[in-house]
Amino acid sequence: MICVGIGFQVITEGKYKEYLIANKNMPNYPTHVHSYWLLDPVGKLLRQIGDGGQYALSRFKDQNGVR
Repeated sequence: MICVGIGFQVITEGKYKEYLIANKNMPNYPTHVHSYWLLDPVGKLLRQIGDGGQYALSRFKDQNGVR
């Protein structure tokens, strides 16, 4: 298991080739909140890349050459 969430994407090109983007559940919130996280190829959480909205994900992808 990578993490509790609603999905992930393998990055196939650009600066973060072979890394993952996961839409991860945030358990410390009182409601069901998800946010996007960058994970290394082994599945280690590196940093949050935005809230669960598509704008944050699109911006990260555009800035880093991710498709």
